[in-house]
Amino acid sequence: MPAVVLYCEIGDLLLGSTPVHSGVDPNKYIKDATNEIDAALGSRYDTPFDLADSSDMKRHSRLLLSRVCNHLASGRLILALAMVGEDNQPNAYGMLLLRQGMEALALLASGEVLLSFETDTVLVETTGP
Repeated sequence: MPAVVLYCEIGDLLLGSTPVHSGVDPNKYIKDATNEIDAALGSRYDTPFDLADSSDMKRHSRLLLSRVCNHLASGRLILALAMVGEDNQPNAYGMLLLRQGMEALALLASGEVLLSFETDTVLVETTGP
């Protein structure tokens, strides 16, 4: 079985000084965000993406996918940590990160923003809305 490809790492998460409680696995949120990206973009591109510097994906596209993953994973992790603390209000920073990640992912999924490859090909063509 091939190794699981993740689009960001724990050190990339935008947690600031948010404490991560024991029993909460940040890798779960990264894996979920990576899967969400693959699900959203799988009808337009061949997934999973290779974000290695040696891949044919252009650097700005690799950075964009990593940033989307960071926002989705960080936002959901911060919101989960706020719930662990039994806070009745969603964390505003967590909501902002999640919203920004979802908006960027929607632009990629709709084709308004395209990922760039050295070969300049979209691997899966789509038609219709």
